[in-house]
Amino acid sequence: MAPTGSTISHHEAISQIENYASCQLNVEQVPLDLAFCRVAAHDFLAARDVPPCDNSAMDGFVIARGSDTSQTRFPIVDEIFAGDGRKLTLNTGEAMRIFTGAPVPAGAEFVCLQEECQIESLEGRETVVIPEGVSVGANIRRRAEDMALGDVVVPKGRFLRAPEVAIYAASGHETIDVFKKLRVGVFSTGDELVLPGAEAGTGKIYDANRYLLKGALRSLPVDIVDLGILPDDLDVVRSRLQQASKDCDFLLTSGGAGHGKADYVGQVLKELGQARFWQLAIKPGRPLMMGEIGNCLFMGLPGNPVAALISFINYARPLISARCGMAFQLPCPSLLPAQFSIGKRKQGRREFIRVRTVTAADGQLQLKKFKGDGSALLSSLAFADGIAILDEELSAVREGDLLPYISFSEVGLCG
Repeated sequence: MAPTGSTISHHEAISQIENYASCQLNVEQVPLDLAFCRVAAHDFLAARDVPPCDNSAMDGFVIARGSDTSQTRFPIVDEIFAGDGRKLTLNTGEAMRIFTGAPVPAGAEFVCLQEECQIESLEGRETVVIPEGVSVGANIRRRAEDMALGDVVVPKGRFLRAPEVAIYAASGHETIDVFKKLRVGVFSTGDELVLPGAEAGTGKIYDANRYLLKGALRSLPVDIVDLGILPDDLDVVRSRLQQASKDCDFLLTSGGAGHGKADYVGQVLKELGQARFWQLAIKPGRPLMMGEIGNCLFMGLPGNPVAALISFINYARPLISARCGMAFQLPCPSLLPAQFSIGKRKQGRREFIRVRTVTAADGQLQLKKFKGDGSALLSSLAFADGIAILDEELSAVREGDLLPYISFSEVGLCG
């Protein structure tokens, strides 16, 4: 592990942060309605075949044609509705009217769509005339084609969206075993900060980062604990961090991520537990702090809002996701062409550019860069719908170059 205060690359930081990625949460059982956006605590095996029997995918007529493939007229001998529990057999040369979801009788070869058939009366008996060329098995949903008894259909660690919860319901389960929510405490640091709504005197600024981070956490299966603002007072910081480490599983802050004389958070972390301070070869967002107090993990992000959010996306969010029981997974960028150019740039560091997607005249999505690069520009985050990545080896950007792009929507931010 790199020594404290050392400069490390983005990839080295990821490698070291991943060492903290194990989930230590207990398991609880919740009803289906409370399982959305939680994390599956066990592999879920299908408890039955879905569908439980062959059934019709359409309204129409189920046919048993047999060897006479030229036959197109069939007597209608019965009709079958969804939920019909009879054990029916369709004899060769017969048809039954069938409705979507109804069980297909034994002996059936295919279902012909209602709108493709003609109903006629022959010698006082209702018959159906079907078109030629209907293939065997057409419009029949086979037993277990969705899920087979014993299949792993939702793996442990899966974030439960509406489709996953529906799978449990389709298997007849009314509860789901999930990991308990990670309790994440969020606070800001510094005497210069005041709460929105208060008077901001000379030298004071309103605390926006806490709201930025709380908003970024809302897409994760966590309970957010707002810890307010920590003043620059060693005794207060010590007392509040001690209590917060008992109440929370993870502490997240912006500001005070260095290890200088006035960085009381870092001093307290070293006193009560352990702390490591890194300078990352990235822009924006160089300083990053990791620490532990007992079983509570801590990550300190830079104080400037853009740097704080960039660090959250790249380092805090994957770690928090893993601590919630999911896989440690980095954002997966797509490649889009730049609508801008950048002259010679400093190599050896990874840079994250605020961009938004725009549609070019040819219909292709392109990346439009924000007008400024400052890491304190909150307006740049409101402008952007994602970030473009300039890797360490890139010396310049020409218009049209393909750049890795991470959409804010992929990392749980609206936009």
